[in-house]
Amino acid sequence: FGWSQAQFFGCVSLGLAAGGLTASFAGQAFDRYGATNLMTVGSILMSVALVGAAWSPNGVLFAIALVVANIVSTLVLYDAAFTSLVQLSPLDGSRRIVYLTLIAGFASSIFWPLTTMLNENFGWRTTLLMFAVVNMLVCSPAHALLSKWSREAKAKGDKFVAANSNEKQGSLATQHYALATFLITAGFVLSGVALSAILVQMVPVLQQLGFGASSL
Repeated sequence: FGWSQAQFFGCVSLGLAAGGLTASFAGQAFDRYGATNLMTVGSILMSVALVGAAWSPNGVLFAIALVVANIVSTLVLYDAAFTSLVQLSPLDGSRRIVYLTLIAGFASSIFWPLTTMLNENFGWRTTLLMFAVVNMLVCSPAHALLSKWSREAKAKGDKFVAANSNEKQGSLATQHYALATFLITAGFVLSGVALSAILVQMVPVLQQLGFGASSL
């Protein structure tokens, strides 16, 4: 599209900001409609966003598709997955979150070189279309199956209902809630900024250290 690197990173930053601003609404929707239900919808919408980006005739439409993809990502990434695990099995949700985190840690190790290979052989537009197909044919059915299990658990009135009917009271005094919320939010923001800055510059930094593009 004739963009400079700074303009492209600006577009990426806009998408990340849009996703962050809509994350709280996604969280409310998870509580209301169930995270697994929204993950199914999110996979379908992500396919649409990726197709829109792949078929964009100009940079403006590509930027819009990228923003939409970042907003939809709040329905399919870690936040939604963690919530769905807790809703599916509240009593051992934390253990399942640990397992998921360990497994998902391989995502970058696999998909960075895979995406590079696909891009080199087929181009970025075809690569995005391939990922759109994966979201539609693999992710959405898997999330639909999780949604079915969630509904069956609620219908049986098993651990799901029992655990959610008894709220756990914390030890923090009520008057400190506002400060605690501010500090937690600030921590997430700062860690997110640091992580994003590192990831965005990771490839150029490694190339400057002598690693060629093919080795990345």
